[in-house]
Amino acid sequence: MSVADRLKDLGISLPEPAKAVANYVPFVQSGNLLHISGQLSNDASGGVKGTVGADVSPERAQEAARMCGVNLLAQMSAALDGDLERVVRVVKLGGFVQAAGDFEAIPAVINGCSDLMVEVFGDKGRHARSAVGFIACRWDLPSRLMPSSRCGEPDPSGSCGRFGHRSVGLGGLRRPVRRPLCQL
Repeated sequence: MSVADRLKDLGISLPEPAKAVANYVPFVQSGNLLHISGQLSNDASGGVKGTVGADVSPERAQEAARMCGVNLLAQMSAALDGDLERVVRVVKLGGFVQAAGDFEAIPAVINGCSDLMVEVFGDKGRHARSAVGFIACRWDLPSRLMPSSRCGEPDPSGSCGRFGHRSVGLGGLRRPVRRPLCQL
């Protein structure tokens, strides 16, 4: 099943990716790794705000982490010219949760995003992860996530399965350059 079909089955429509709000870019591709800037628990209705263990329940915080995941999928899609099939592997998620001092179930909150990555990408969505709790977050948002993914394109010959990309600047345009990710 394709990523687009999985998203449709999950009832997920990707939002417009968030624009940078400071001196950074929404994503950077280096070799075959795609690094996405932190994604927040925002949506068209305003998202989820507050502190887990104080005014946000663990279940609602997990929904917020899933919302972050939808936003990171939107950024990944933008970075990969709308082709999420190019994701070869979600490598790592770094999850940050605004939590009350006595709240310890930080990893369970970030499962909201981790579970989504597996639902969308299957085994390619299984990843390494960090889950960190902190006291205060700008905009009073309960979670934010920062992923890294390996990306490529299907190999038409089927010999290696995927090709990596690196971006080459040509007059301000980004052009993919194909190179194999594996050798047999």
